[in-house]
Amino acid sequence: MRGVAVITVILLCKIVQCIYTKRMSIDIHGRTQLMTSTAYQYLLCMLLAAMLLPAGHGGLLSPEAAGISFVGGIALFGSTLCSLMAMKNGTMLLATLFGSAGLVIPSVAGIFLFGEPLSIWQCLGMAGLIYAAYLLVGCSRQIYNGFSAKSLLYLLGAFLSNGIVMLTQKLYALSVPEGEVSVFSFLAFGTAFLLLGIAGFADIRRTGSRLKEIMPKQLLIYGALLSAVLFLINYLATEASAIVPSVILFSLVNGGSTVISALVAAILYREPVSRKSALGIVVSIAALIVINTF
Repeated sequence: MRGVAVITVILLCKIVQCIYTKRMSIDIHGRTQLMTSTAYQYLLCMLLAAMLLPAGHGGLLSPEAAGISFVGGIALFGSTLCSLMAMKNGTMLLATLFGSAGLVIPSVAGIFLFGEPLSIWQCLGMAGLIYAAYLLVGCSRQIYNGFSAKSLLYLLGAFLSNGIVMLTQKLYALSVPEGEVSVFSFLAFGTAFLLLGIAGFADIRRTGSRLKEIMPKQLLIYGALLSAVLFLINYLATEASAIVPSVILFSLVNGGSTVISALVAAILYREPVSRKSALGIVVSIAALIVINTF
């Protein structure tokens, strides 16, 4: 029951995340603004995690904990940037689906690292997710003139980096004492913030831009909302990794994101839904049912 409750809260947060991530992708113009706004989100997430750090901060001194968190932070940095850039050149649903398909990485790794074997049906389900992504790529090529080889690279980057984020969450949950999830969040978000902060500061100095122009009030509000849900999603997913098998947890969380994105994109942002894209959605939902049933 605890696992079900955690996943339910994560999916509710995903609704807010989908809405405001798309809004930010529309309002953000240029690399400098993209890096600065994302660094702002990670800074707030790091501060939230700092408030939950255990007394003594013993987990911070563990080389294993620091190493896993550092890799997770780099992957989180890559996942966010790739997803935002993909949304600017294609559909919200497509960007979300590729990020969600990253569940293949921790699911396959679970066979060798966590003793979590996959059934034939679960393998077929993951293949179905990949096929659904293929269908939606075709739709974006037809609908969006801006979809290019660069767009596909961003999507593949979102797939790989999001998969690594999930894998580091699982690794951390199983290799550090219970109650130290906040340490992972603090170090991972802190790493991502430093990477973006350094790059963003260099870009601001190069262009001579003013911070007030780069981060208007609207982006500050959107970023604060996204920071809260992003922190909660990552915190709860890391915690649940210790009690829920990888293929089940990440299929439900990321597959649910696909359905949520489809609804948000169609209802709020009027993104067109063709027969081919509808088939891709149906295939992805069917694949998730197979993965979680067999």
